[in-house]
Amino acid sequence: MAAQARTLVEEAAGDVLVFLPGIREVERCAGYIADSSDARVLTLHGQQSSEEQDRVFRRQADGRRVIVSTAIAESSVTVPGVRAVVDACLARGPRLDIARGFSGLVTSSCAQSSANQRAGRAGREGPGIVVRCVSQSEFASFPAWPAPEIEVADLTQALLDACLLYTSDAADEEDSV
Repeated sequence: MAAQARTLVEEAAGDVLVFLPGIREVERCAGYIADSSDARVLTLHGQQSSEEQDRVFRRQADGRRVIVSTAIAESSVTVPGVRAVVDACLARGPRLDIARGFSGLVTSSCAQSSANQRAGRAGREGPGIVVRCVSQSEFASFPAWPAPEIEVADLTQALLDACLLYTSDAADEEDSV
């Protein structure tokens, strides 16, 4: 991912936006790029303060930038100056592991719709280029859309909360009779 970003800094116009699945990967990749590129390297993820996130959206005239981001930059935002995207085509989301009995974040291939949305970031301000770090046949095997969260998330706590609420309401009604 870092090598692809460095290549695009050298060969493509504008800033480069790199999509990775999590904060650890974002920080690691940003370090690799910063060690071997003259471009200014910024990170973008949901655990940053709003001030840290805002610096990505303030385009300055001083040189090229590489923004290494989680899916937070996938939609609803325009990162100024981006004309190239490097996409790992990975997503991280909650999944229930029945065998272990608890939920955790799992990294998997993203949906085609997510990859297409990410690719659109390169063309927001003019012609752009996208590098997906998967083969075309691999991309074709991705699901068209992400699975609804209700199908993949652990709903145990929500169910327990609903049962507790129902039980509490029923007990209050019995007390008033």
